[in-house]
Amino acid sequence: MNVSLFIAKKLTGGNNHSATERIIRIASSSVAISLVVMILAIGIVKGFQKEIKSKAIGFSGHLIIKNLDLNQSGEWALFPRANQVEQQVKKLPFVTHIFPICLKSGILRTAKDAEGIQCKGVVPGYGDRFLKSQITRGKSLLNNDTSDLNEILISEVTANRLNLDTGQRVELYFIQDGQVRRRKPKICGIFNTGIYEIDKTWILADIRMIQ
Repeated sequence: MNVSLFIAKKLTGGNNHSATERIIRIASSSVAISLVVMILAIGIVKGFQKEIKSKAIGFSGHLIIKNLDLNQSGEWALFPRANQVEQQVKKLPFVTHIFPICLKSGILRTAKDAEGIQCKGVVPGYGDRFLKSQITRGKSLLNNDTSDLNEILISEVTANRLNLDTGQRVELYFIQDGQVRRRKPKICGIFNTGIYEIDKTWILADIRMIQ
């Protein structure tokens, strides 16, 4: 006789074992609920990871090419665009867009406060679909020959910290070759990616301002 089957029948069969049946049903229900909770938790974590990855890629791109040096300041050394190489890269089947960017550390200053920031200079088309979907107030950068070079996009985190809103002008200071360079851009829009590390650090401007 199968011992396991015999024990199982004794535990579940007959009216004298109603208490045992209830315990088994409760245990089975607990296991089923636990499995459902685990599946939901895995699904939520996977969805969260996908959303974070999507936003990070939307803001920075899949691949960043920069000058090879030991610079750790957050300001990348400029290098000339090689059109021939760029055209060859564009022919690769997995490449859809190539955009030049400039990065510069600076200080965003109001009448009452100041904030250290990283300013990313971008060109027309950079992250259009993503950035437009993240703007909570105002508009995106136009980035064309007739647009205002002195327009910037700031995050909701920065706007709340410095009590800023669209349409206001702020002072933006950069250090270049030991000299302070001052700009007074207008805030054209406010974005919120939902990723604090991005929102607390970055503002976006026309690449010509940073160049």
